[in-house]
Amino acid sequence: MEYYLLFGLMGAGLIFWFLNGMRLERISRQKFEKKLRELPGKAPDKSYDEEHFLFQRTKEHDRSDEFGLDRITWNDLSMDEIFKRLDYSYSAAGEEMLYRILHKPSFDREELKHRNEIVRYFEEHDEERVKLQLYYARIGRTGKYSIYEYLDYLQNLEVKGNAKDLAVLFLMIVSVGVMFVKPGYGIFMLGALVIYNFLSYFKAKGEIQPYITTFRYILRMLQQTEELVKQKVPAVSREWERLEKLCTEFSSFRRGADIAVGNSITSGDPMELVRDYMRMMFHFDLMKFRSMHKTVSEHCTELKEMFDTVGYVEAMICVALFRRSVGYYCEPVFLEKSEAGSVLNVQKVYHPLLKDPVPNSICCERGVLLTGSNASGKSTFLKTIAVNAILAQTVCTCLAESYRADFFRVYSSMSLRDDIMGGDSYFIVEIKAVKRILDACEISEKAPVLAFVDEVLRGTNTVERIAASTEILNAIESKNALCFAATHDLELTTLLEDTFDNYHFEEKLQGDDVVFAYKLLDGRAVTRNAVELLRVLGFPDEIVQKAGENAEKYLKRENTWAGIL
Repeated sequence: MEYYLLFGLMGAGLIFWFLNGMRLERISRQKFEKKLRELPGKAPDKSYDEEHFLFQRTKEHDRSDEFGLDRITWNDLSMDEIFKRLDYSYSAAGEEMLYRILHKPSFDREELKHRNEIVRYFEEHDEERVKLQLYYARIGRTGKYSIYEYLDYLQNLEVKGNAKDLAVLFLMIVSVGVMFVKPGYGIFMLGALVIYNFLSYFKAKGEIQPYITTFRYILRMLQQTEELVKQKVPAVSREWERLEKLCTEFSSFRRGADIAVGNSITSGDPMELVRDYMRMMFHFDLMKFRSMHKTVSEHCTELKEMFDTVGYVEAMICVALFRRSVGYYCEPVFLEKSEAGSVLNVQKVYHPLLKDPVPNSICCERGVLLTGSNASGKSTFLKTIAVNAILAQTVCTCLAESYRADFFRVYSSMSLRDDIMGGDSYFIVEIKAVKRILDACEISEKAPVLAFVDEVLRGTNTVERIAASTEILNAIESKNALCFAATHDLELTTLLEDTFDNYHFEEKLQGDDVVFAYKLLDGRAVTRNAVELLRVLGFPDEIVQKAGENAEKYLKRENTWAGIL
């Protein structure tokens, strides 16, 4: 009777444990669904593994072409931070595809139109968006390494056959037969084969263990992709159709896959302990792994296409959520070739990373030269135009009231620094960066260059800087290009007035404070505040007064220091 009570309590405990697990899982799912429904209007709150990020960054720059963003431009514009602002993904596929899309501005009207249709759909259909994100969350991430990196490793792994393991398995069957004739010989033979398999198992298992993670991810992606394509989403019917075909090519990959990628004995599952010993004894998991490896090697291109297609749809979901999280946005209008030239017309544009941005507008058909004091808004304006030009040609979204422009290839030379490892000084780094823009202008048959130069040649003396800057900026503007440049050299506003339009930012001194309006104004800068800032920051009156007098004398003597200092 006591035994029955004990077994009854144990059974009740197991049932309670099972039901409680289901309850907790349901609560967790409900919380996650609630979080997904509350995403619109909020910025992403993800954390990133810098090692994974570094691989992604290196990979995209290594395969960039003359139409993609190069490393300098990406870094100048803080595009990693722009990516984070858009990244609402829950799968590695979506995260990596969004990162790639931002690196590759598109020049294909139809492709951009298709992207925009998908984004609009998910903006307007919240239920479908939530359902899909649940599946993407189940696909999950790959850890600190990219799935592409794992697949590259698999491609380099030698594809081995199962002949040896099948031969041992055959001999085990023979040994069982021998037991019926000569039990002693049969038992000895079977024991020797089992010991051999146990000893060889750990070496073979150790070699493939790093790749088990990859196969687990591939399996999750295959399983969830089959669920994704069951969802009726008209905007992505083309993508769903392709994914359905790709899934059928991996049916053999999925059959019996749990044998190879099941949990280890450390999972605490008693049945898994039994299965682990069976794996050691018969090498079923090793044989299945080799079969899966062969499938991946033969269909690596298709697997990458599936990864890209799955990620593409989630990337568009990210854009839809991004649109709903900003103050206002517009869909860009790209000019037809007949009306193009180097034209950019953007109204009330702002930067996505600024908490309280000041919108600005500009319409230009030739170069733009910006002047103004430090911190007045010149660099931010350059970055605002550049980032929005990239967003227009990647995610069909501009943070502006309107955006009308030609297709552009975006290049910048802004936030440069010494290259200690390469042995280059700041000036050498700078002239190399500017030279690459000139080189890009020479191959602009398909699209003009949109160039951004902040303080061109700031690393050299004033006379040569002004002389060289004049020729370089004129050379860029004379090509099939539209150039935005910022400078402190007011002489350039006169030297370049035939090819560049002058704009400026200004500030006001209010007591001991400098107030910046951050509004773009026509014409060259007329205010100077460097000397006055010395006073505001507490420099001795003698220094402030003398500096001001010398500056006035310099201007009156037509920009010469002779006889002043």
